[in-house]
Amino acid sequence: MAYKYYKFDDRTEMYELFEKWLDKALAQPFPEGLAAVSFNIYEDVGDGCWSMDFVGTDRFDPDDDGDWACFEITTFDTRDEPFGWITHKEWEDIEKEAIDMVMKYLECGKYAEKIKECKGVGLGHVNGDLNILYKKE
Repeated sequence: MAYKYYKFDDRTEMYELFEKWLDKALAQPFPEGLAAVSFNIYEDVGDGCWSMDFVGTDRFDPDDDGDWACFEITTFDTRDEPFGWITHKEWEDIEKEAIDMVMKYLECGKYAEKIKECKGVGLGHVNGDLNILYKKE
């Protein structure tokens, strides 16, 4: 399957497409046993092509260096249809952009409260550390 990669001149447009992509994933019912969700970012097929998928896990432990995010029970179909964008930045800058989008969604997204039913929300580069963006108290 060919992925669509967007080149953004404006962060508002980028967020709006991200929000639409995430809304589609979150419109699905959560599978039984879902404990947490995580966003994985990675450099993809070409120069400057970045992708992000969204997975659900059956465990959450904010103290285990992100290993909990490897215990996937769903990909919400985002592994086949990741959110993709083109930019020539370092992965740390890409990660910050992704964190900003997820944090905004957690504040005002259509399914923000649904995500907050989970024990935690993580985000990270697949070869880096996992950032905990939300932890249910």
